[in-house]
Amino acid sequence: METLPTEKSSSSSSPVKIQSFMSLEQQNMFLDQELDQLPNGVDYGSLDNGLTYYVCCHPEHKMRAALALAVKVISAVEEEEERGVAHMVQHLAFSATKKYTKKDIVKFQRSIGAVSSPCKNNAYTSFDDTVYDLLVPLDKPELLSKAISVLAEFSSEILLSKDDLGNEREAVMLEYGVGQIAHSVKDAHWALMMEGSKFFVTIRYKMQAEQLKTIRHFRDMLVELMFAIALNRRFSKISNRKNSPYFSCSAAPAKLLCLSKAIMMTSYCKEMGTLEALESMLLEDARV
Repeated sequence: METLPTEKSSSSSSPVKIQSFMSLEQQNMFLDQELDQLPNGVDYGSLDNGLTYYVCCHPEHKMRAALALAVKVISAVEEEEERGVAHMVQHLAFSATKKYTKKDIVKFQRSIGAVSSPCKNNAYTSFDDTVYDLLVPLDKPELLSKAISVLAEFSSEILLSKDDLGNEREAVMLEYGVGQIAHSVKDAHWALMMEGSKFFVTIRYKMQAEQLKTIRHFRDMLVELMFAIALNRRFSKISNRKNSPYFSCSAAPAKLLCLSKAIMMTSYCKEMGTLEALESMLLEDARV
């Protein structure tokens, strides 16, 4: 196992010496050297229509195929008046496409063992993508062919009708309502846990997220993880003190969008202790 390279200059032409452990030999590497982006143990390629595919064998899932289609049309690109459109299209996909109508896709999913609500449990929409997935038994070859056909329809052949839109709007609003209830329950939980103290401190450092393409990017990722580990150890040690400024405190990296991330620090502090907790958090952040 090798240590992280140390950057001696901004020039990418100068090799960086990596110190080795035990009997491992030293190696010279460039921080801007690109990492191998090709997946290992996976068959992959691109079709003429631009679709990139990956196929791998899983030894523990015999006679089953797990299929997934990730569509890079995401809720993050919606305008304010378009909020919820990507999620709605995800629901409408299960109602009708050019090839499958009258809930044929839902019937097919249930015939291969899908749960009672395929749209909710076999698809999701996030800020980064919309993903559809199918778990298909392989005892009948025609099932796999139909499953691939269904995903192909999801990619570009979804039909939109007023009747289906009206039906699915109710389902989408119900999911939204359930989410709101979950948030309310969470708020009530913390109100009870923190009764007598109304102090909850959160600090967020938002930054640009870079793709993992070079050794420099990989090194920076490890440094961020090590930073979070060291900071959490400090927070844990401080929270165990007799006169600690907070009951608990933690730091963790969080992915916001595909090109955006944040480091979040959160503490639960004693009554009238917000400023003391905030000062302690910022001080330990600077020390680490």
